[in-house]
Amino acid sequence: MSPNRKPRPQSTCHCGAYPFPHRLAAGKCTGLAFVEQYVGGPVCLACTHYSTSDEQSRCGVLEPDLASQAIEPLLCPALSLTLNRLRNRTKESA
Repeated sequence: MSPNRKPRPQSTCHCGAYPFPHRLAAGKCTGLAFVEQYVGGPVCLACTHYSTSDEQSRCGVLEPDLASQAIEPLLCPALSLTLNRLRNRTKESA
């Protein structure tokens, strides 16, 4: 990296898309490992894909049978919020 460039903020993912740590939701990485790690967190409580019925919490992104069709992990509000925060930090540091 050149001395004039600032490092870009990023979140690292360790999912099985690549055999090495990589940028979250880049290339073959769908962000599913991130969703699995943070399911049930505070952002999930307001999510329309998250259900707490039957005394059991379930995520529509992780369990597509809850929805009429499969939901892309990138539509998960927790993942979107994280990626937007990273983008904003990148813009601020530029």
